[in-house]
Amino acid sequence: VKGLQLLEAAMETAGETLSGEIVFKLHDTYGFPLDLTQLIAEERHLSIDEEGYHKAMEAQRAAGRAAWKGSGEQAKIDIDGDLQSTNFQGYSSTQSRSEILGLFSEGQGVEYLEAGQNGILVVSETPFYAEAGGQVGDTGSIQGTKGRFEVSDVQGGKGNVTLHIGLLSTGTIKVGESVDLQIDDQRRNQIRLNHTATHLLHAALKSVLGSHVAQKGSLVDNDRLRFDFSHHKAMTQDEVDAVELAVYNQILSNTPVATELMDLDQAVSSGAMALFGEKYTENVRVVSVGGFSKELCGGTHANATGNIGLFKITSEAGVAAGVRRIEAVTGPGAFAWMTETNRAAISASQRLKSTVAQLPEALEKLFVDRKRLEKEVESLRRELAKQASGDLLSSVREINGVSVLSAELPGDANTLRDQADSLRAKLGSGVVVLGSRENGNVILVAAATKDLAPKGIHAGNIIREVAKVVGGGGGGRQDMAQAGGRDPEALPEALEKVYELVENY
Repeated sequence: VKGLQLLEAAMETAGETLSGEIVFKLHDTYGFPLDLTQLIAEERHLSIDEEGYHKAMEAQRAAGRAAWKGSGEQAKIDIDGDLQSTNFQGYSSTQSRSEILGLFSEGQGVEYLEAGQNGILVVSETPFYAEAGGQVGDTGSIQGTKGRFEVSDVQGGKGNVTLHIGLLSTGTIKVGESVDLQIDDQRRNQIRLNHTATHLLHAALKSVLGSHVAQKGSLVDNDRLRFDFSHHKAMTQDEVDAVELAVYNQILSNTPVATELMDLDQAVSSGAMALFGEKYTENVRVVSVGGFSKELCGGTHANATGNIGLFKITSEAGVAAGVRRIEAVTGPGAFAWMTETNRAAISASQRLKSTVAQLPEALEKLFVDRKRLEKEVESLRRELAKQASGDLLSSVREINGVSVLSAELPGDANTLRDQADSLRAKLGSGVVVLGSRENGNVILVAAATKDLAPKGIHAGNIIREVAKVVGGGGGGRQDMAQAGGRDPEALPEALEKVYELVENY
């Protein structure tokens, strides 16, 4: 129903062509096949922008591909210099002391950095996690004897070198200096909770929707988690609730999160899920949550599922053909989201003079009342338009033997079409053009009797020229045509142009 309402509203102001963006939205959100929209548009004498539709489809696919993290080899930043691989200590520690092996500014190796300079810092060992597998890089600080480097991002360099990206906030630092590294522990902890919750979500989706579910991308940061997965249709609310419950039951069980180093073949044969397109080394980390979840993963995780505290799915939507996306929050983020949602529900219920539990019924009554009032208003508008159209017959002009009526009339496209058809019948032979101003836009309808076709008088051609005056376009058959525009102030000028057009035939 919502799809048909969207299509109807779009056709009323489409001019002669339905935009590709609308056609794509009808397909992507409401399941309208391209040929169905095309058929409905043709019945209204409209064409559709197929090129725009295909561009919108490709743009969505590109956005989906760009959002896929953890599905394929992580891009490596290339920097000058032959540096040894970095030893990552972040699984067991949030701080360490290490030696600066390299400093880089604007892509070039330097011996030191001064306060105010952005740069990249490389050390021999680090607790900082470099973005990989969907998990974002850590933030924190690196303190030297004379300077402090604020880390805003951490990425992987070629040769398994960890690149600490940031700004030297005070003093100076130099190559060869010993420094103290400290990650933002609170931020990391929230990332750990979100990453473990992502594994639980993956397993829960498989249990609720079926074994066909496969990860197509993920993003794990401190504020939320995002998970893309293969599924052929939108999830129902019951399915979303079932997934949430499955994850929450694991949280309540407070199951320890176990990590093991294994040979790749051994890990896969043990039942650990490997992500399609991901490249793994011979030795891999296997993250297990009891018998519920088992995946190959190099990320950081909670010690036990109970650490997650709360889990709440905040959205479920399509991002590409056959790919759905869930966004969720955990722990303090979930509590904040639920608090905000509850406040909004309480505020809405107070305005509707109901309880939160009665909100659905109160909203339904509001919608029913609104629909009834809209029908009453539409009925009154049609009656007013009918009365006004009766007065319009006195404004008919004879131009080169053709009766022409061009006037403004209140109403939507359906009302204008009905009145144009009625006035044309009363003329017997002639041309009728009606225009109205609706919601800041212009609606135009033209009707011509078929006996005028030999004279070259064509409603579609007339409406096309008239629509240009109001900044729009349109078209249609010889006997009936419709158009739209964006300049209501120019409507009187556009309607006057009708007489000029007929005179030139």
